Amino acid sequence: MSDSVKNRPKTLFFFTDAFPLGWAEHYIEKEIGYLCAAFDSVYIFPLGVSDGAPRTIPANASFIDLHATADFSKANIPKTLVKDVRLVMEANRVDEQGVVSLFKTLFNARVYSRAIESFMKERSLQSEDVVCYSYWFYQWSLIVALLKHDGIVERAVSRVHFADLYQYVKKTPFAQFKLRALDKSILISQHGYAYFQKRHPALVDKFEVGYLGVEQHELEAVPSETSAKIIVTCSTIRPQKRVDLIAKCISQLKQNIRWVHYGTGPNDFVDQLKTIANSFPENIEFDFRGWAKNEEVIAFYKGNQVSLFLNLSTHEGVPVSIMEATSFGVPVLATDVFGTGEALSPKECVLLPVDSEESEIIRVMNQMLDKKPDRNEVAEFSRSRFDAAKNYPEFIQRHLQP
Repeated sequence: MSDSVKNRPKTLFFFTDAFPLGWAEHYIEKEIGYLCAAFDSVYIFPLGVSDGAPRTIPANASFIDLHATADFSKANIPKTLVKDVRLVMEANRVDEQGVVSLFKTLFNARVYSRAIESFMKERSLQSEDVVCYSYWFYQWSLIVALLKHDGIVERAVSRVHFADLYQYVKKTPFAQFKLRALDKSILISQHGYAYFQKRHPALVDKFEVGYLGVEQHELEAVPSETSAKIIVTCSTIRPQKRVDLIAKCISQLKQNIRWVHYGTGPNDFVDQLKTIANSFPENIEFDFRGWAKNEEVIAFYKGNQVSLFLNLSTHEGVPVSIMEATSFGVPVLATDVFGTGEALSPKECVLLPVDSEESEIIRVMNQMLDKKPDRNEVAEFSRSRFDAAKNYPEFIQRHLQP
């Protein structure tokens, strides 16, 4: 074993939105195994503390609730006021947010960075012992950037997805400071990279593309339980996902259809969807699965010959749900928004303009359902770009343990 390997940090601080609590961020369930295999200890810091028991994580991982130790008293007002004024003025100019809001955001981040520093001291962890990895480019990434900027840790990186990236979708302040302070920011799409390249041209050496990954599968012939064509959708139910539009389009199909939907949302949106589904003609069966564990979704793909996966969202990064479908060779019809097209094989999947009429969506759905797809081509495309067994070890070796 080389000295460089011996001297690699053995502790990872992994900052998430809620994982392993609650039901969100299911895509981390695949990555966490690779992270835990690469480090002796992994501490997971969820930003929000969700209800429900934590999901199963490897034995050398544990989740930490820092909120109780964060000191927001006036005595904790930072001594770095002059430095912070400069950061706020830059963010006010570049990110176009109000000064008061920016000061509050920065103060909040400083409080948590101090709580993390105390956490390290309690465990006798030195700066060189720890790598910080923020899964998102909003508040945790600012905290991680401060830890790196102030010399509390020696290495810090962040992924950058969608709502934490595009300022015209959601304001994410201090982007330039974070890019400068972090060792690297990893965008999950070429589309996102092009946006950052245009917005931060002087900092292009501080970010690059790194696709997420899913498990890849050998395609097997699956006996059909029914003559109906199976259509799958997998998303939360909220306006930007346009599951109601999917329902309206499916209702116009003349073939025998079994529509399986995974995912839930606020009750009023779910009720609206079920109202539409209740009026489906007899040839359409609606199988509403609601929230499900990721392994349940994968098991469905393994046990059923799915004819089509649909995603008609107005906003997406690079949907992991599409990656999972294509890993089983399932053709996809999706809207051409942000990085979605990067997940679709060019021969067997179709991108439609986001403002397509219902009649055009229905026409293409019928066309795809009537065609015998080359499932191997779809699966090979997925394997070439989104193979978890390749992408996650490369990410770890390149950015967390260089």
